[in-house]
Amino acid sequence: MASPIGNLGDISQRACDVLARADLIAAEDTRNARRLLQALGINARSLVAVHEHNERAGSARILEVVREGRACALLSDAGTPAISDPGARVVNSAHEAGLRVVPVPGCSALATLLSVAGIDADRYGAASGGFWFEGFLPTRAGERAKRLAWLVSLPGTVVLYEAPHRIATTLDAIAAACTPPRELVIGRELTKRFEQVARMSSDEAPLWLRGDSDRGRGEFAIAIAPARPERSRQTDIDWQAPPPFEGSLDDLLRALGKALPPRQAARVAGTLSGLPSRELYARLVARNEGSADDVEG
Repeated sequence: MASPIGNLGDISQRACDVLARADLIAAEDTRNARRLLQALGINARSLVAVHEHNERAGSARILEVVREGRACALLSDAGTPAISDPGARVVNSAHEAGLRVVPVPGCSALATLLSVAGIDADRYGAASGGFWFEGFLPTRAGERAKRLAWLVSLPGTVVLYEAPHRIATTLDAIAAACTPPRELVIGRELTKRFEQVARMSSDEAPLWLRGDSDRGRGEFAIAIAPARPERSRQTDIDWQAPPPFEGSLDDLLRALGKALPPRQAARVAGTLSGLPSRELYARLVARNEGSADDVEG
């Protein structure tokens, strides 16, 4: 089940009810879980740590409890289990054992960031509807660059998580990988007191980060927008629409007179305007004779 990623008010009533009734709470970190339960006024019947280092072994105890007909709640520190958090192995073990697994939805930095990213179809076409959740990038520079090169080749939005001690390196790597630059949406400390959501070009992000020391603090979620679609001229043009020309008749004569001989320019202007080409020709000649640079009209 999910837990708040920062704001305690985001916990659902259903989640509180499940925690209060659970015979066992398997938590990523029991210290954080106790603080959460205390804030919610819930007394846990039994609490056990199940994290990335003991998840396989922890699964056995959880399955034993559930087989006995008791209820176990799998709780992440912040966010949703198995989304850049432990939990997938436990859930898989339960499925393989034929036990019932019930989702208790709630907070996720992934969904939280996408909801405020504003990556819409008007700018990005069909690619705006899909995304790839990567989580944390490799720590080694070569592997990170290689992974980013592949990620930015995907057609949808790419969502990353990052820690404060690596955010500068990651933004530099994103800037290098995005050629031409892409739009980034950076969510810092989402739902917390110093929450910040910033949109910028990928090549501006490193400078943005260095512009204020506070921007490097906290936990980060980053959305790399898809490449803008290349539109063909033919698909952009409504051939049945009226010409988009705005201006006076003199402006039209001036434009045509620069590209065509006076009589031909007058005939074209007459066809477009419905006015006699003879009068238009006289006006064009008078303008040319009256002003060398054709400013007045």
